[in-house]
Formats: sequence, C-alpha cells, structure tokens
Amino acid sequence: LPALLRDGTTLVFSPLKALMKDQVDRLLDRGLALADRVDSSQTAEEQERVFQRMREGTVRLVYVAPERVRDPRLMAALKEAKNIVQVVVDEAHCVHMWGHSFRPDFLYISRLVDAIAETRGRRPPVAALTATATPHVRESIARRLGLREGYVEIDRNPNRPELRFVVYNRTSPGFQVRSKRDKLRILLRILRHADRNDESALVYVNTTREAERLARRLEAMGLDVRYYHGKMDDQARKDVQDMFLDGQIKIIVATKAFGMGIDKPDIRYVVHYQIPGDIESYFQEAGRAGRDGRVSWCVLLYHEGDLWIHENYFIPKSLPEPEQVENVLDWIRRRCEAAGWSEIYVDPREMADALGFDEDRELGIHLHLLEELGFIHRDIDVTLKASARLLAPLEAVTAQARELAPGPVGEAIGQVLAEQGIGPVARGELRLVEGALSKGVSPAALDDVFYRLALRGSLIYRAFARAFTLAPGPAMLAGAPLDLDTGEIRRVREEMEANLAAMKRYAESLGVGDCLREEILRYLGAEKPPTRADCCCSLCDVNLPVPWADEPLWEDLTDPGRYQEYIDQVLAPSGMGVEGFRKAMEGALLYDRLWDLITADVPTITEQVEIRYIVFQSEEAATEVADRLDQGEDWESIAQELESQEGSEARVVEPLWRPRSFLAKQFDPASAEIIFSMEPGEHTRPILGLGGQYYVVQVLSHEERELDPMMVLYEREQAFQEWMQQQMERIEYADNWMEKIPTPPTP
Repeated sequence: LPALLRDGTTLVFSPLKALMKDQVDRLLDRGLALADRVDSSQTAEEQERVFQRMREGTVRLVYVAPERVRDPRLMAALKEAKNIVQVVVDEAHCVHMWGHSFRPDFLYISRLVDAIAETRGRRPPVAALTATATPHVRESIARRLGLREGYVEIDRNPNRPELRFVVYNRTSPGFQVRSKRDKLRILLRILRHADRNDESALVYVNTTREAERLARRLEAMGLDVRYYHGKMDDQARKDVQDMFLDGQIKIIVATKAFGMGIDKPDIRYVVHYQIPGDIESYFQEAGRAGRDGRVSWCVLLYHEGDLWIHENYFIPKSLPEPEQVENVLDWIRRRCEAAGWSEIYVDPREMADALGFDEDRELGIHLHLLEELGFIHRDIDVTLKASARLLAPLEAVTAQARELAPGPVGEAIGQVLAEQGIGPVARGELRLVEGALSKGVSPAALDDVFYRLALRGSLIYRAFARAFTLAPGPAMLAGAPLDLDTGEIRRVREEMEANLAAMKRYAESLGVGDCLREEILRYLGAEKPPTRADCCCSLCDVNLPVPWADEPLWEDLTDPGRYQEYIDQVLAPSGMGVEGFRKAMEGALLYDRLWDLITADVPTITEQVEIRYIVFQSEEAATEVADRLDQGEDWESIAQELESQEGSEARVVEPLWRPRSFLAKQFDPASAEIIFSMEPGEHTRPILGLGGQYYVVQVLSHEERELDPMMVLYEREQAFQEWMQQQMERIEYADNWMEKIPTPPTP
C-alpha cells in the first residue's frame, strides 16, 4: 500500500517469481494497473513495456527477479525513470545464506542504487526485509547490500504466543521416537485428528522423493493428501496450492518450496517429519501455522538418522565442488588469455553446456565465488543478441548514431546494421557482441547507443539474450593457486555446520524445564517473554494437553484398544506372569497366533531401490573398482572381467530390489539412506557390510512396488521383533505385568 500511494516508482527485488506474478495479477483484477514485474518468464517486448512505464512514471510498484539485476536495459531504465522513490529487497537473507535460497545476483543491487544516485543526485532509501534472521545475519545483509552507516533496524518480536511447540525424540515426554516407524505412528495420530476435525495440516520433509513417498503412504492409509515440491511443473504446483488455500484438500506433504508468499490463516498443524538444517528455516516454516491467532501446533518428529542427509548431502552440495570450480576457472582463464588478458563476453548457455551446469543459478554461484576470491571481476551484463528493425533510413540512423557517440562507436552502428542485414522490412537478429568485437569497440558502448536510438524511434531494438562481462582479477593475473579451504567457502561450511548443531540442540538436547519457544527466541536474538505462557511447549509443561493424544489408530501396535485385544485373545487365557511370558516366547508357545496378530498390518507395498553390487574381501580391492567407476569405466565390463578372473575374490550380484529397512540391516542405516538418495547410474564408495566384506553398490532405479515374498517375510519379522522388544521393556520392571499392560507404552 505505501508504494501505491507514493508519487514515484518503488522497486522490489524478490526471488519469489510466483508471488510477484500473483501480486500484480491481483491488483489488475481490482482494476489497479499500478504494479508490474520484470522476470525471465516474459518476452523482451513485455519487459520493454515495463521499462517504458518506468520512464513515463505510470507504474508505482515494479517487482524485479534476481536474474534481471545485471540486465543493461534495467540499468538504463533506472537512469531514465521519472522518479525512483524507494528500493526494497524482499527475502533479504538470500544474499547471505548459501544453498537453495542463495541469490548472488542480489549483491549487485548496491551498484544499481549507486547508478540511480549518480544520475539523480540523491540516493533512494533502501529497505531489506526478512522474516527471521539472527543478529549476525542481519549485519551480513546490511554489509552485502551496501547499506549506509547509521542504517536503522526495525525489529518485530517474532514471539507467536498462539503457537505451541512440541518435539518428539527418544526421551521426550508423552510419545517417543525410537525408530522411524514411530514417527509415522505419531504423524498418523496428528493427521487423523486433523482430518476428523476438518482442520488443515502442513507436513514438511527434506526431499522431493520423500514428499511423494510419504504422501502416497498416507493416502494408502485413508487420508486425502497431496504432495508439493519444486520439481513439479508450474501448473501442478498451482493446482495443489489453490486446492489447499480453498480448503478442497486439508493436508499437504511438502518440501521447503511450499509456503513463501502463501498466506493461509487457518493452518492448525505444521509437522516437520524430518529435521530442517537451521532454526531460521524451522521457525519460518512452523510460523505458517495459526496466522488467524488461534492456538496451533508446531511439531518436530526427530530421529537422529535424519541428520545424515544434512551432513552428507545438503551441506556438501550447497558448496561448489572444488573440481568444478577449478574447471570454471580454467575455462575463463583460457579465454582471458586468448583475449590478451582483457575483458571477455561469455554466452551463459554456451558456458553452462560446456561445463555441465543444469541451472544458471549454479553457474552464477561459481562465478560469485571466483569473484570473492579475486580471480575474476564480473560487471553488468551486455546484450548478446537482439531483435532489430529500422524505422528510418540507414543513413539517417547512422547520422544519429554519430551524433550520440562521435568516434568509433558511432561509426560502428551503421556498419554493424549493414553487415548483419538489418533493414526496414522485417525484424532480424542483431548479434551485438560479435558486431562490436569485429569493429574493435566496447559491446556495452554499442549496446547503449542502440538503446538510445530505439528511444528516439529510429529503430526497434529488443534484447533477448545477454552475455556475462568477465575480466581477469588480480589472483588470476598473478597466477595464484585456487584454495577453496579459506575465506568464503570455509566461512559458509562452518556456518552451516553451526546452524545444524543449533537445530540438533533444539531437537535432542533440551530437557524438562527448558522452553522450546525461549530457545528459538534466544537464537534469533529476540527478547524472551517476561513470563512463560501457560501451555507453552512440551518441555516447560510436560503435561501439555495435545489434541491428538487419545487419537485411536488401528495401525498402531501399541494402541490401547489393540493391546486389550491381544490380552483378550492371546495372553489372558494363558494366565502367565512375567517369567511365563518370557518362557512362552522362548519356547515358541503362542508364537503363530501372536505372529499373525502383530504382523497383519505390515505393508507389502513400499519404496524400493533396484541395485546391483560387487562384494570384495578387502577394502583395497573394492576401492580400486570404485576408482575405476569414478573414472567412467563401464560396470558391465568390470563385472565381466572380475568373473572371468581365476581365483578372483570378488562376487558379482545381479540386479535385485531391496527396501530401505533391509539395506539398513545389511549395511547400516546411514549407508541405506545414501543408497536411497542416489540417482540411477550412481554408485557408492566401498561400504562395510555386517559380515566384514566390502560392497560397491550401483543404483539402477527407484519404485514404489510390491515386496517379493522373502522381503515380506523379512518385514514381518522386523515388525514382530520390534513389538516383542516393546513388551519386554514394559514388563521388565513389573512384578505383575498383567496389571500394568492396559496402560500402553508410548509409540
């Protein structure tokens, strides 16, 4: 609202492209054509229309996506805009936090602000907005955005008294999480309660695969659930989002891709099925509950096995691979050397394809790192290609160009137009960088003259492809070695590890008498409430009445109703005590009846991975084969070679399907998770199996499928053993276990 009331244009730089479009569309639906946006989904003509509105002063609010920050047309439009009254950076933590959210292009915003100040003689006020940030992150945001000394911090205490915080772990009051199956049981209690009361719930997981897997599993248990993640196509995501906002569906299983810019006031439960990597993310996601001011629940289901994906995947993958950074540096160095160690102009798509990048953002992060280390300097982008057509005779356009830029640049305009066949009849493709370099002039200078000629109405000039502008930095010119264990990389890695440690402390190290709410507020640097609220969290109030506590679950083996059924059907008629129970189990008495009863609900359809592996007696032999696979050798060729060798110690195992639980026993839980996280075609380094042998495993595919009979038997055996262990733990301290058993052990 303030932006729409000001006499001028407010720029909002935001990474939330879907939200940008939604905000503009909502204003248009209300008849307010005062807002617009600039992002990569638009055509060059659509973007030019926005720039023209900025020059005319007919737009009050313009959203700009990160990838447009270095656009020379944006820079030109800002210099010529009628009045820029404010610059706002939304989700400002994106300039500090590496990983999925990091937007290094935002670091260039300060240069844009300086350009506005230079043109107009005054600097527009700059505001950086973020929902959750520690004092350290706030200082980093101010420094990286170039906020001037004396900037003002406006803090809103993040305390949300309507939220109730609950953590379930191995030792938590109420329910405990001793296995991953326990997490599902607790989640089912919460979601069944939400479903019966027609309440909305949001379940967060860490990966797209887990979002789909868990949603399908919950659907199979009778709940109406949808999944949501960033790899879905735009329309599919929008459909799920709209159904959730409209109340057509009540439960979503989502990754962190869901939530930014989505305002649904009546979410009553936010459950983190897997631990996030930092408290900021946790609190921001949990804070999507209860925005209507009513009591709502933020639940973390913590199992220590969930940490591995952060330690072994998210943190390492958030940082550039040293080998890839070296490849990028070599690629740039060769071209700078060929250009006489001067500025070069690079086609981003050509560079990404040559170096194997799937996303422009990943390439941008590598360039940012090399710039931080002093190996390159990256300037504003230049137009690589444009759509052009003359609106005046070539001679007249050439004369105007000479007037605008006397000298080589003005002379080059007419020559480039003529040589590339740009005329008055139809638009042609103008290859600007190629033309500028052929005439020995700066592409940026030539670009500027073409742009000004278009403003005069002499030609149509609409850029549709940009080039990076890169120059060798002092470290490259000095031939310095690339050391990634210093400076930015070390800082980022240590900060991520510290963030995860703080999240782990929240999940497992607090005890009765501590307060989960105060732990979050203390971490964020906020003042804690003067007094603790009643029913604040599951630690400061161990008797916190959670609404799902008595939710009956037929699937839950420790549900009181089913416990009574076991007693009535099997145990009570035997009249046995503690020792009799033990002896009965040891002697296999009642085994068949108990087996059928306990394992009846074990699912026969589950997520499985198709693998093949080679077994070795020594780690050295396994490492040698893993190294050969790393170097690109074919699996089949290596397997055939090993099988044909006389006296070979290696054993080649053909493809087979295995569930996660089986691999966790065959190897260990962490190795099982690593195998399940791999894409088809990837292989492991040597893994030590339970028998003391070493395995090199290759993943072939993933699928939700029927277990084969042997695996069904295995899963039922695991379920029965777990149930038996629970019973033995309960009766171990009871002289008369029959009097104790109606009070069920918590799941």
